[in-house]
Amino acid sequence: MSEGAVIPRCTRESTGYRIYPAGERPDVEVRAVWSRNDPVSVLGALMNAHGQQELDDLFATLGGRFSDCTSYEFELLSYDVVGDMAYTEGFEHTSVSVEGEPRSYTLRATQVYRRENGHWRVAHRHADSVIG
Repeated sequence: MSEGAVIPRCTRESTGYRIYPAGERPDVEVRAVWSRNDPVSVLGALMNAHGQQELDDLFATLGGRFSDCTSYEFELLSYDVVGDMAYTEGFEHTSVSVEGEPRSYTLRATQVYRRENGHWRVAHRHADSVIG
């Protein structure tokens, strides 16, 4: 598999927006694709985090608010891989329940990855809502 194919797959895994049955929390699995080495950060549409403890807290909070993902599509606009660093940029189209209420929305998202021990790990994520 090419490095370019690895990065978009990692993007889907790192958001947690895949199809999950009601009541199943993906936050632990999602956290596994994130780096355990600082610095790590999220500038999110709902919350921000800097450092390992804040990232753990963020995923625990979001895991309790989001459920029942019925669709997720990542529309990759660009990516690049340079050595042990890479990024992806694109639109995330999601249908999910937020605090029990079904919602569909699109986020524009950029993620930065580091290759650590032969595996791509998310080091930074920025996402915000697309208006209009």
